[in-house]
Amino acid sequence: MKLTRTARLHVNRWRGEAKVDGIRLPLSPKVISPNMEWTLAKGRYEWGEARMGARAIAPGDTVLELGSGIGFVSSYLRRNTAAGKIVCANPDLVPYIENVHRLNGIADTVVLNGVAQVPPHPASVPFYCRRDFWASSLEPTSGAYDRAAEVPSLDLRQLLDKHR
Repeated sequence: MKLTRTARLHVNRWRGEAKVDGIRLPLSPKVISPNMEWTLAKGRYEWGEARMGARAIAPGDTVLELGSGIGFVSSYLRRNTAAGKIVCANPDLVPYIENVHRLNGIADTVVLNGVAQVPPHPASVPFYCRRDFWASSLEPTSGAYDRAAEVPSLDLRQLLDKHR
């Protein structure tokens, strides 16, 4: 299996993108770390989340994906379900997610930059960005981070009301 993954890694690099379940994911070095490249080459990135989500979504449902990573799950759900609307929120990867959606012909999604919170909350909060995006969080002490980005607080109740 390691040989297969190594071959996929090299093919992905040659193409400049990985494909997971037919979803194209550009290998942008600013977003995709070497660890992430290996995960994508395995071909099972967010395998459980995407498939469980697809089984749970009824036609017309609205999906609010918090911590949307690189846009794989939102793209997978748009392509494989009859969800009405998909709302993604990731404070640091908005341009990458929008590019993934564009490359995959994904429409009717809303990509937001912020942290969903229940009031009362501050106008903005620090988000600690790490090289491997999946390790980024609101927690500064869970490991070294590359930078702290100040991101807007989004009122969870308003998000739910607006996108219901």
